[in-house]
Amino acid sequence: MISSLRIEFFTWLNTGIAATSLALLLFIPSLNEVNLYAKIVSLIAFIVSLTFSVGSLSILKEMIVFSNASNDKATSIHHFVLFVALLSYLIGFGAYFYSLSPIYTYIFTGAFVVVLIFFKKAQNAIIASNKKIDQSK
Repeated sequence: MISSLRIEFFTWLNTGIAATSLALLLFIPSLNEVNLYAKIVSLIAFIVSLTFSVGSLSILKEMIVFSNASNDKATSIHHFVLFVALLSYLIGFGAYFYSLSPIYTYIFTGAFVVVLIFFKKAQNAIIASNKKIDQSK
C-alpha cells in the first residue's frame, strides 16, 4: 500500500495536471497565429493527460478504499497511468511552446533537463544520507 504522504502527493500531482490540462485544453484553440500541427499535437496530449490523470486518481481512490489489501499490481498500474499522464503533459507543453515559437521549446526542454539533473543530485544525496543513518543504527 502507498503511504499517506505519497497519497497526498499523488493526489496533488494528479489534480494539478488535470486542472492545467483542462485550462490549456480550453485556452489553446483560441490561439490564432501559431503552428497548426503543433497546436493539434498539444491539444491531443492535453486530452490524454487529462484522461489519464483522472484515471490515476480513480485508481488511487480504489486503493485507498480497499487499503486493507496490499496489491503490488494495482500500485504498478497506478504508477504507469500516472507516468503516461505526466509524459503526455510534458509533450503537450512542448508542443504548445513549439506552436508559439520553436525557441520556447528549446528553453522548456533545457530548463527541464537542468531541473532533472538537480533532482537526481538531490535524490542521490538524500539516499546516501539515509544509508548512513541506517548503517549507524
